[in-house]
Parts: sequence; structure tokens; C-alpha cells
Amino acid sequence: ARDPAKVATQPSGTVVKCPGEDVTFTMDATGTPPLSYQWMKDGVALSGKTDTSLTVRSLSATDSGDYYCIVTNDFGVDTTSMATLTMNLVKADITVKDTALCLRGNSFQFISSSTNNLGKFQSILWDLGDKTTANTDTVTHSYNQFDKFQVNLLVTSLHNCVDSIIKEIYVW
Repeated sequence: ARDPAKVATQPSGTVVKCPGEDVTFTMDATGTPPLSYQWMKDGVALSGKTDTSLTVRSLSATDSGDYYCIVTNDFGVDTTSMATLTMNLVKADITVKDTALCLRGNSFQFISSSTNNLGKFQSILWDLGDKTTANTDTVTHSYNQFDKFQVNLLVTSLHNCVDSIIKEIYVW
């Protein structure tokens, strides 16, 4: 038989991942052997990626893109549909207002100035360093003792990508 290479199973369409995670795209093809495979990203061949599956480990922002596979044999060529990888980039950040008023009993305003390239956060969790917690974008808080406090902000995206930051506050 002289059956041309033909994609039988497409890789998954759109995938959202967090930095540090892994992703695997798989495909399958039919046709008269031998079949050859070449994975592509944004139109560029990925060196050494010549199997029916492609795994990218420990993802980073630069891994976002359109992935597909070209399958060939002596009788033809076929190409899978695009599998789009979108990276969800989350960065926790704290803005502190009224830092000049670091006196015991005065109010501090803590603002989450965190960023998420895919929109909203699923959760925002503050630990204000004195056993006080909160879960809103902005928190107003006063400390009742002289000390150094570690304010911790943990943000989680709708895709469960997480980042945190600690900022030290001095109260006198």
C-alpha cells in the first residue's frame, strides 16, 4: 500500500499553564511507514523534537506560542492543527501608603499592586505579620506595638498560578 501520511489525532487546542509547569502535546498519524515527525513552534522547527509527543518542561514566558507537528512519509505530508500555549504570568506586589506614619496606632494602607496577564485573581490573601489576615485588594491596618512586621501577600490566578511577596514594616 502507498498510503500518504495523514494526521489521525490532533494535539489539544488551547492550553494555559503557569511558569515552572510542564506541558505535553500529543498527536498520532497513519500512512505507509516509515513516518517522520517534526514539531514546530510559531513556524520554526524544534530541534530534536521528532516524536508523536512533545513535552516542554519547566515552562517560562518565552514558551507561549502556537505548536504543531508535521508528519511525512514517502507518499505525502500532513500537518496537525495548532495547539496554542498561553502562559499565565502572575506577579505579587505590595504598595504601602502612609509609610511616613509608622507610629504605633496609626493606620497603614496596604494595596495589592499585583499583576496577572490573564485578568483577575481567584484569591488574594494577606498575612499582616501580627496574626491578622485579610482577602481584599486594599487593607487598612494599625499595629498596637513597636516592632518589625513581615507583611506577606499571596495571590492566586483563576488558573491556579501563584506568587507571593514579603514586605517588612517598621512600627515605632
